[in-house]
Amino acid sequence: MVSQVRARLPMRSCAHSTSAGSRRHRIANAKEQQMTVDAAAGEVETGSLVDRAYGWLKRSIVTNELSAGAFIDDAKIALGLGMSRTPVRDALRLLQAQGYVEVLPRKATRVAFLNVQDMRQIYQIITALEVQAVSLLVQRRPGAVELEPLHQAVVAMRAAEGGELPEWHEADERFHRALLQLCGNARLAAVAFEYRDFVQRAHLVALRLRSVTKRSTETHADLVALIAAGDSQGAYSNHLGQRTRMEHDLIGAVERAGLRML
Repeated sequence: MVSQVRARLPMRSCAHSTSAGSRRHRIANAKEQQMTVDAAAGEVETGSLVDRAYGWLKRSIVTNELSAGAFIDDAKIALGLGMSRTPVRDALRLLQAQGYVEVLPRKATRVAFLNVQDMRQIYQIITALEVQAVSLLVQRRPGAVELEPLHQAVVAMRAAEGGELPEWHEADERFHRALLQLCGNARLAAVAFEYRDFVQRAHLVALRLRSVTKRSTETHADLVALIAAGDSQGAYSNHLGQRTRMEHDLIGAVERAGLRML
């Protein structure tokens, strides 16, 4: 019996050792997993701060609150947004890559200028994308409910005629974005949104040099009617003509004013 007890002792000791090692392994794994979770949470938090800073800066540039040539004080912006300078600087790097800001010698950052040739080329890209969006939308044969955002935008444009330019521009922007959203091609819409964002500040300046015409508003209304009627060729011609006229009128107004950069 003694020999049997002695024979069992190593087995119990081995089991105890294995159990202790297993517990240590589980504890180590739990700590490692917690560190991973903490690190991921930190990345999400940092990412969300960069998104906040990026969104604020881009809106400020697009709406001309930060106008072309304005120098950007990252410390002041960070203080105003209640964050450190790191996410603001990360956001500025993204905006620099997209052409919204430029970094000068001695690391000064300012809102980038948009020259007339760049503006013309971007208008042409937007025209190509929107004309394609119109064709796709007609093919979808949208009903009255789907087209309601376009109708509402036209109503707002009519109401703003002869009044405040920003109100007409806002309604016009809603119209074009709704047109893109309804086309059924999310990738096309996303690219067009980026270009519309980029040129919007210059577009606002150009509109101030040219009066809003009733013809422009009614051409938008005609386009909605053509889409509702399923007239693909008519809608295509309508929008291509409208976009071409706007490019000629707006950029022509900028050139006549002697502006080379916006």
